[in-house]
Parts: sequence; C-alpha cells; structure tokens
Amino acid sequence: MQLTPALAFAASPPPRLSRVLSTVRQPDSSAAALQAALDSVDTELAAAEAAVDLLEADRQRLLIAGAEHTLDEIERRITVANRHVEALAAAKRAIPERLRARREIEGSIDRRAAKARELQVQGLAILAEAHGHAAHLAKLLNSLWDAVNEIEAVNAEYMRLGIDARIALPLERLAEQIGCPVTDLPEIGAWSLAGYFENPVAPDRQLSRANEFINSRGRK
Repeated sequence: MQLTPALAFAASPPPRLSRVLSTVRQPDSSAAALQAALDSVDTELAAAEAAVDLLEADRQRLLIAGAEHTLDEIERRITVANRHVEALAAAKRAIPERLRARREIEGSIDRRAAKARELQVQGLAILAEAHGHAAHLAKLLNSLWDAVNEIEAVNAEYMRLGIDARIALPLERLAEQIGCPVTDLPEIGAWSLAGYFENPVAPDRQLSRANEFINSRGRK
C-alpha cells in the first residue's frame, strides 16, 4: 500500500526541534528569546495541531481499508504528535511567567550595571587623584631620604674626626616625641595601585595595627 502524504510525513522525524520548546527548555534563556518564543508559539501550535489532524485522517482511511499492518505505526506517530501539541500548549502557559521573571532579573542587573559604570568613572577619577598624591608622597620621601643621607654623612664625619656629637635621625626624633623605640613604630603601608609596590599587609590590617599602637601608647 502506498503511503499518503500525511503518513509519509509521520514516518520520518521533523527536520529540527521546535524553537519554542528549545527556548523554554533552556533555564537561562534571555527575555528577548522568551518573547520571540511567545510571539511564535501560536504559529507552531497551529502547525502541530494540523499535523495531528492529517495523521488522524490517514488513520481513519487505514481503518476503513483494513490496513492493520500500518495502523500500529501511524498510531504511534499520532501519540508522538499529540505529545508535541501538549508540550507546545504547556510552553504557551509557562512562557509569560518565565518572561516576567527573566525581565525582572535582567532589569536588576541592568540597574546594577548602570551603577557599576558610574563607579567606573568615579574610580578613574580616584586613580587620577591617587596618582597625584603618590607622586607628591614620592617627592616627600625622596626629600626625606636625602635629608637622612646628609645627617648620616655628618654623623659619620663627626665619628671620623673623633667629635662626640650626633644628630638624631627624623624617625628617631619622632620616636622620642611619641615615647617609644623606633622598632615599635607601625610600618607605613605601601601603595597597592597598579605600578606601585604591593604591600603584603592588607590595608585594613595596617589601619588596625596603627590604631592598636596609638591606643597602647595612650594607656601608658
């Protein structure tokens, strides 16, 4: 017996998976993809229902013709086609809620992204200002090291000449004013910006240690 066009269609799988079902079955489908699925689900559903109708019509003709040997196959195809219709109908019901939830998620990240872009601009300004402070600090420290070198040179000359005199270094004078040994002074944290030396001590820990030091001096 020659297959009718509908039965010939049923005897081979569809060329590709439903775009609607493919989108719905992906948990991370975007709002745009879900909207496209919602826009096309009615068209896919109508085509799937029409395919079932054609298969049913073929089944009726086979029943009349008494073609028992082909009925099992076409009934299996009808079952598959009906499940496809049911799946599309279920997707049609599910898509609106999925779309609402996805739009809420994307709206939230869009708002955060907008704030992040503002912070990016602020961060750029902070880096520019910090670079200026770093350059100023470097200049100050260079002046300090020049002073320390000169003081140490004078002290060395005193020693060479046998003169009992010594000029205290700035750090030593600071320790005298605070009232503690130089070794007890907390270290100054280095810059951790790109292009500067990375200090292994975290900034919050540096601040904590400085506060602990100040508090301990106040208790003495």
